[in-house]
Amino acid sequence: MMVAMVAEGFKIHERQREMKEELSSLEDLHSIRKLLVNSEKI
Repeated sequence: MMVAMVAEGFKIHERQREMKEELSSLEDLHSIRKLLVNSEKI
């Protein structure tokens, strides 16, 4: 059970890093509004 929790936490952490990179590449309000946050990738 603990291994599964750690693995899930790592997947969440990786997705957060990906989202942070996506957000930092956006340059204007229009592109920010177009960004879709899809939690199903987790």
